[in-house]
Amino acid sequence: MRRFLTSLVIGALIGMAVGVYLAWVQFPVQTIDSPMRSLAPADKERYTIMIAEGYELDGDANEAIRRLAAIGVIDAPPYVRDVTERFISTSGTGRESDIRHLVALAGALGVLTPPMQGFLGTAPTPPPSAP
Repeated sequence: MRRFLTSLVIGALIGMAVGVYLAWVQFPVQTIDSPMRSLAPADKERYTIMIAEGYELDGDANEAIRRLAAIGVIDAPPYVRDVTERFISTSGTGRESDIRHLVALAGALGVLTPPMQGFLGTAPTPPPSAP
């Protein structure tokens, strides 16, 4: 039994040594800083939604355009219009809040279209005042 345990410990130590050598010397991890414009289209759309949410918080359309430039969008208004219309046509009711954020940004960029009109945020009407 002692011989078995000694062999097991020696084998584990050799295995760990080989694993450390392979991980640190032979095949080290290489990190690559890839630009945001190389994101997949679905990830770009999710990032666009985040930008639209940020726009609703700060109200700065120029900052939203600058953020869109980081993912390679050259002409922001048509891009936002296309993404918003794609979400409206393909999304169910579960994505309505995302669509509302996108519509708000599209409105700020001046590219509202008829399909977007139904998603515009409406302000609550004040109750009638007593005479």
